[in-house]
Amino acid sequence: MARAHLSLLSRDEAKRIHEASLRVLEEVGVKILSPSVRNMLQEHGAEVDGEIVKIPSSMVEEALKTVSRSMVLAARDPRLDLKLPNEGDYPYAATNGVVGKMYDLDTGEARETRLSDLRDFAVLCDYLDDIDFFWPILFPTDVPSQIQNVRGLATVFENFRKHVQWQALNAKEAKWIARMTSIIVGGEEKLKERSAVSIIGCTISPLTFEAGMAEAFVELAKAWIPVMPFPMPLEGMTGPATIAGTLTIANSENLATLVMIQCANPGAPMIN
Repeated sequence: MARAHLSLLSRDEAKRIHEASLRVLEEVGVKILSPSVRNMLQEHGAEVDGEIVKIPSSMVEEALKTVSRSMVLAARDPRLDLKLPNEGDYPYAATNGVVGKMYDLDTGEARETRLSDLRDFAVLCDYLDDIDFFWPILFPTDVPSQIQNVRGLATVFENFRKHVQWQALNAKEAKWIARMTSIIVGGEEKLKERSAVSIIGCTISPLTFEAGMAEAFVELAKAWIPVMPFPMPLEGMTGPATIAGTLTIANSENLATLVMIQCANPGAPMIN
């Protein structure tokens, strides 16, 4: 079957953006608001000045060598596992979010989202063949904020057989998610090959990492749970006014995350 391939950059343009990203990391650096993560990177060869961490290109190249080139986004039902790179003729499809309000199906009135809504959406998406994995479509406002992510993920696991992509806002949440997922897949050792969850985390463009997010990435890497950084520089606002410049900022944040998780656990998986 014929496959469509969309490429926005030539090989030369992609190479130039990568080289510019290496220069940004080495000369400008990234702001990391976690002392423990800064210390870890310094121990591996980064230059630390206050909250700014300058990452030499040698650390990036080493991280590119050790990171996993392929992975399985495992499902509770192994028949629904997803492979990266995707070997199929179509991209994977998922839900989107995250919202705190929705229209009530019975009354038609707008109201705050509940844990029961998350359960209902998980059941619905489990049934739909076109949904390959579940992203947190809403957050349960009737659950205390300190446990929303953990309680929400538990509810999805209870009602969904496919792979789940979730979020962790700090190291404590990351540890609980790792512990819960290890139970789902049959033990901590199984996480290396069959993590039923992957974690997405938003960097703060330009070039800034919250303490909680950075520390969560480190804990997840130690547990072999795939992480996916989500840079969102806005062209002309939180990123440069050019497409190339904005792509360079996004790529720099991705590469900084890569270095971070490879320093924490060489070989740990990252989705990019």
